[in-house]
Amino acid sequence: MKSSRDELFQFNSKQIYDEESLNRLNPQQGVSFLLVLIKDPLAVPKEWETTKQPRIIIGEYANGDFILIVVDGRQSDWSSGVTLERLQNKLAELGVKEGYNLDGGGSSTMVFKGKVLNRPSDGNERAFSNNIVILP
Repeated sequence: MKSSRDELFQFNSKQIYDEESLNRLNPQQGVSFLLVLIKDPLAVPKEWETTKQPRIIIGEYANGDFILIVVDGRQSDWSSGVTLERLQNKLAELGVKEGYNLDGGGSSTMVFKGKVLNRPSDGNERAFSNNIVILP
């Protein structure tokens, strides 16, 4: 029997589901992203190769542990951001087996125990947001 965790990452095995097939899995939430950075990575589009931006990355190690990376950007006095190619290299260096680029830009915010840990490029948290919550 598959665990819900197995189903969560089932899309990574190159199985593509139509809407009806996805609905049979009874998903509660979904996250979209552009560019698989590790595990069957897609080529970074030419116009993005050297573009530094604020980024949010989620990855998984072979043992099932997760890594979340938030990179600040668009702030000349703090951080200019990072390219996707640099993140691919860093994830591989860290031993990450699957890695994905989530939405970045002004929405790049990391909060822990109610405290913002980074400096969002918008100057503060967005009023409306999507969240990835990881509980022990």
